[in-house]
Amino acid sequence: MMTSTQRLELETVGKVTVASLRDERIVSDDVIQELGEELRHLASERGRRNIVLNFGRVKALSAAAMSVLLFLKKRVEATEGQLRICCVHPELKEVFQLHRPRKSPPLFQLFDEEQSALESF
Repeated sequence: MMTSTQRLELETVGKVTVASLRDERIVSDDVIQELGEELRHLASERGRRNIVLNFGRVKALSAAAMSVLLFLKKRVEATEGQLRICCVHPELKEVFQLHRPRKSPPLFQLFDEEQSALESF
């Protein structure tokens, strides 16, 4: 079943919620705030412990948006769930690499395809 919010398209695949970001650019404060609210709501919903974020449409992502993703990751992990991110455009992968301490493991598990992210659970 597919449902939509202003910033996300949601689909349940088994015990995993796939949240596809609808925006091409996640850079303005308004978009980041709205996305943050929707992701907080998603993480607090009962039964949504395993989440795949699909970045297939996203072409631009600000550093401020990364804090929203880190908050989501911590919230999901607090419920003993897991977060995966997939379909990140090559130029955006740098943003994910820059936000981690040197020689430490990646902050997020990135997958090239949604199916690989789903199978990782």
